Amino acid sequence: MAHSSLSSRAALRYGATRREMVSHMGITQAGYTQIEAGRRIRKETLKKAAAARGRIIKKYRLG
Repeated sequence: MAHSSLSSRAALRYGATRREMVSHMGITQAGYTQIEAGRRIRKETLKKAAAARGRIIKKYRLG
């Protein structure tokens, strides 16, 4: 469970906003908040978080 939260936080450290994360993940901000709280984490959601994190980190690294 903590893995998703850590991945999301890593992307946020690269300057991504929560709005950008939820947009890349295709979920609501309320859903994102539940993920951070560890309340609603499904395998599919973890995959979305990982993909979003990767896209955001790549975007900010490449500038």
